[in-house]
Amino acid sequence: MPIPCRSRCWPGDTRRAHHHGALGYRWFLADAIAAARQCPNIYMGLSVLASETIMVQQIYRAVGPTRMVFGSDAPSCYPDLAAEAIRRLRLGREADDLIFGGVLQRIYRLER
Repeated sequence: MPIPCRSRCWPGDTRRAHHHGALGYRWFLADAIAAARQCPNIYMGLSVLASETIMVQQIYRAVGPTRMVFGSDAPSCYPDLAAEAIRRLRLGREADDLIFGGVLQRIYRLER
């Protein structure tokens, strides 16, 4: 079943994160981005992708930082290097704040 169809099976207020570019890493990234564009309840997890900045840029251009969630896949990846790779994109302080915790605070309705 294609990603967009699966995502529509969830109620509208249900939030869904696609990690690793929709669990298929780079091979399904285009499908995951298309699904996120169609379904506002899809968030793009950056685990594994964080160090491959071209994919992070594609996600940023497609859905913006309000739907991006940092992940490092630690311990198999280095979280400090993954975070630094994203920071080197210079998306801006507001985007970094969202990606590195702000979006998760919204998803889980946590106090700041």
